Amino acid sequence: LEPYLDARYQDAEDGDEYVLPMTRRMVPGAFRSGLMRAQRRLKMDRWPRVFHNMRSTRQTELEEIFPSHVVCAWLGNSEAVARKHYLQVTESHYEQAAKIPARIPAQHTAEPGRMSPQQ
Repeated sequence: LEPYLDARYQDAEDGDEYVLPMTRRMVPGAFRSGLMRAQRRLKMDRWPRVFHNMRSTRQTELEEIFPSHVVCAWLGNSEAVARKHYLQVTESHYEQAAKIPARIPAQHTAEPGRMSPQQ
């Protein structure tokens, strides 16, 4: 959906507060139904748990930038709930970790014929 929302954002007039102003007065179920219709119309695959997944993605993105307690205050959940239900491990986390060299401390062993390394 991001490219479609970005295009709508770019088309917005100065002073517009909402990317989708028609959704301001919708009841929550109507918004979900409209989103599902839009997915069908655009021939997009249906996502399971679409709102949960969008919330999870945004929680994870924001926590890369801001402290957890701040993000949770903005999104209206607790840090425990965020950890249990929303935070994700992303591909970029794996990519960053793969760039860190393994640090294996040098092992000092005794030379053959000696009892200890300092003899």
